[in-house]
Amino acid sequence: MQPDLILTASGEPEDYEKFSKIAPTIVIPYETYRSVEEEVVGLAEIFGKQAEGEAWLKMFEEKVNEHTERLATVMDENETVSIFGAFGKDFFIR
Repeated sequence: MQPDLILTASGEPEDYEKFSKIAPTIVIPYETYRSVEEEVVGLAEIFGKQAEGEAWLKMFEEKVNEHTERLATVMDENETVSIFGAFGKDFFIR
C-alpha cells in the first residue's frame, strides 16, 4: 500500500518515525475527541472539509433519529441499553 496520509492515535516516537517514512503522518492522541460529532468536526477542520463534515453529521443525526424511532417500537420506554467494550486489558461501559 502507498497511503497518502496516515492518521494514528499512537504518540510513541518510534511509531511516528516508522509511519512518517511511509507517508505524512498526523498523530491524534486517543480520546482527543469525546464523541463522533467532535471527531468529525475535528477531522473536517484538519482537512479543510467543513461543509462535507456538516453534511455527514446531518446524515448521521437523521439515521440516529430513524433508528431511535425503530427501537421505540420494540422497547418499553423504561428499558435501557448498555454498551460494553473491551480493548486489550481495558474495558469500558457506556
